[in-house]
Amino acid sequence: PHGLHGLDWDVATGDALQHRLSATADGRLTTPDGLIYRALLIADGATITPASAAALQRLQADGVKVLDHAFDVPRPLQIVEGDEAVVHTHRIVDGRDLFFLANITEQAQLVVFKTRAVSLEVLHTSDGTLSEAHKDEDGRFALRLNPGESVILVEK
Repeated sequence: PHGLHGLDWDVATGDALQHRLSATADGRLTTPDGLIYRALLIADGATITPASAAALQRLQADGVKVLDHAFDVPRPLQIVEGDEAVVHTHRIVDGRDLFFLANITEQAQLVVFKTRAVSLEVLHTSDGTLSEAHKDEDGRFALRLNPGESVILVEK
């Protein structure tokens, strides 16, 4: 589907759609393994069987967002500068956002990003130290990553 840039995503088969996916109380998509997703995206030009269509209707009735593009999915972390140099992933642990960021280049990178978090701590994976991420007046955080450096951002 269009609009996946900046999102983590997985693929589900028709069988998984019909037998493994369900809705949480707050309308998110979940698996028996405990994975949770914000929305279900239908691939461009996908052929949907009647059984899968019924499963989609059930999930929508239970509050799951079923979309044909990802542009409307809120991103928990939006990289404003440095996107091409950084890989990142997001998890929620004990109700707090955690973001893993890694500079995949051989040059230091300034990464500017926005998140819904009001304040963040930066766990430097190389030495285990913590520092505070500072938000500017536009609600953006800036972080300098050395070549190959990775950090974990922890919502405070």
